Amino acid sequence: MVVRNLVVLVEEDAPPEDPDLLGLYEGIALTGKGVYVSSEGEADPVQRGIPAVREVAVARRAAGQVAEEVPAPGALVEGPAADRPRAHGCPAHLAGARASTSSYPGVTHGVTLRAPASAPTRGQPRRTSVVDVVHDARARPTRLRVLYLSWRDRENPEAGGAETFTERTCEVLTELGHDVTLFTARFPGARRRDRHGDVRILRRGGRFSVYLAGMLHLLLHPRRYDVVVDVQNGVPFWSPLVTRLPVVNIVHHVHHGQWDSFFGPGMARLGWWLESRLAPWVYRRARYVTVSRATRAEMEDIGIDPARVDLVYSGNDHPEDLAGYATLPRTPHPTLICVGRLVPHKHVESAVDLLADRAGTHPDLVLHVVGGGQWGEQVRAHAEHRGVADRVIMHGFVDEPTKHRLLAQSWVVVVPSHKEGWCLSIVEGGLHGTPAVAFASAGGPSESIVDGRTGLLSADGQTAFEEQVLRLVDDAHLRSVLGENARRYASTFDWRISGRRLEQTLLSVTGAGPRPAEDQLDLDALTDPEATRALPAGQLAAG
Repeated sequence: MVVRNLVVLVEEDAPPEDPDLLGLYEGIALTGKGVYVSSEGEADPVQRGIPAVREVAVARRAAGQVAEEVPAPGALVEGPAADRPRAHGCPAHLAGARASTSSYPGVTHGVTLRAPASAPTRGQPRRTSVVDVVHDARARPTRLRVLYLSWRDRENPEAGGAETFTERTCEVLTELGHDVTLFTARFPGARRRDRHGDVRILRRGGRFSVYLAGMLHLLLHPRRYDVVVDVQNGVPFWSPLVTRLPVVNIVHHVHHGQWDSFFGPGMARLGWWLESRLAPWVYRRARYVTVSRATRAEMEDIGIDPARVDLVYSGNDHPEDLAGYATLPRTPHPTLICVGRLVPHKHVESAVDLLADRAGTHPDLVLHVVGGGQWGEQVRAHAEHRGVADRVIMHGFVDEPTKHRLLAQSWVVVVPSHKEGWCLSIVEGGLHGTPAVAFASAGGPSESIVDGRTGLLSADGQTAFEEQVLRLVDDAHLRSVLGENARRYASTFDWRISGRRLEQTLLSVTGAGPRPAEDQLDLDALTDPEATRALPAGQLAAG
């Protein structure tokens, strides 16, 4: 993670009321306590992979001026790693420090820096070793009333990755002090009004009528909200037609080629016209958010200016007992796992076909299918048809501990989907050191997988996909190297970071803050390039 807008203000002498408090942090990327960067470029495991910073300015707080020497972009905040401070989160300290930083408006996070034993000479920036970031809730900017429009919530039987993104960012926004309402469709057994933590849930309409219900809700309650987050799953809620409020449209992926999977030719053509022609015109003045550069490129292809699209990577759910899963042994037989909604465009049948096609060489290969949906019976019937039903285990929806246990014990995560905005299961498996294989043309997986470093991307075609999967199955050393890199990479994605980046977008469209800087991933900092370079020649040749 390359961090932007980091401002560290340093003075010759710390304030007497707090000898450790030397500065403030302005920005969004460093979010957790215990984050530090050493001279060796090592980051604390809490936020592993944040060793580099951009736009670092070391200044004298007392003078309120930038120091004579400022590290160049990409430099490290460095120094002896032994000088590790305690976190100091006293709001009074933060408020007092903020008063002397008028040149840096919008500072909302405090940083405590322990000075090295010897002070630097005049004109040299002070070398600091550890950065402790402490969030001050009372320093939050404008409190927003946010309306999410999403066709599903997390309790919906057909909920998937898009709904996880919606719910997790909703939760973070409420933690940051904002008022959040999620408007979504009803389903059998669902309450009309509900709460998920501090998030207010309103359910109206059905699978299709929810769009009309959402527009009506906006018309009837024009003063209840400050900003609208329109979650577009193929078709949006058309919110700009009925409100003058700022609108942010979240697009996970473009559905070109998927409409035919759900509807007949006529309805498929209509759906694609609505998504690719009408929606870009209706939202021509709105800000967009997407979860990958691949999707942003696809949005540009249908006429959406990429300058209006903010990138907010998905987070990752880190189980509290993550270390405990590391003690679980892998299955004694080779095990593949496929996690996600069971819908036609996920092409789970391709994973089933792999077992059947390679039964002669890999008769003990087992596939775990985790998730439910309308296509579940078709997958089950296909496994029976191919004669591998005894090696395809259909789990349906499972709880989080079960999902993480299966990911931790499996050998490879397989993603046969032809289209993904990001694919959460890839980084979820990565937390457990389980590498993944996906199609390079699927979009998001080309970023959730660092090809040849954290997993493998496949060329199009069933044979190419099977060969890439079996490379990992057959090579324990390759699996281990890519799995360890996947663990490091996956640990950097956090819903708190995602939520705060989305908050910046919401604040910017309401005029309450600057637009977020482009998110950057420093892959060499997050993975071990030397480990994969040391593999035998041809080990990582394209499949």
